[in-house]
Amino acid sequence: MRKLTILLIITLVSFSVSAEMTVKEKKIRKFLELTGSAKLGVQIINQLKPSLMKTSTLADATFWEEFMSEINADELVDLLIPLYDKYYSEEDLDNLIIFYNSTTGKKLISIMPALTQESMQVGQRWGFEISQRAINKIKIKEKEKK
Repeated sequence: MRKLTILLIITLVSFSVSAEMTVKEKKIRKFLELTGSAKLGVQIINQLKPSLMKTSTLADATFWEEFMSEINADELVDLLIPLYDKYYSEEDLDNLIIFYNSTTGKKLISIMPALTQESMQVGQRWGFEISQRAINKIKIKEKEKK
């Protein structure tokens, strides 16, 4: 009887732990859905498609259409869940979900692709300007040595 009681307690504890993880996993999935994280991953793959197409002359357009149709954003979500589980508490996820459901959160989501693209362009120009400054300083140093 004692063994049965212990087994029952262990079963109930393990069930409650897995139920808690299920609730947290649902929250993570909701957060990823709200932020469009999985869709973004698929968009990135679509942007890489032209480069991928150049890797083989044996793969024609039909091959790539079929290949791309096999890509499932849920696979990425499944891979991301342990990461989000590691870094966010359930309270964090609740707060993030509230934020991303707000007007400001929705605005952030809608402008983020354009903002990211424009920020990358600004960053590239900035990096180019810095490299030009470095080159000019090197040239000045070389002239000073002569």
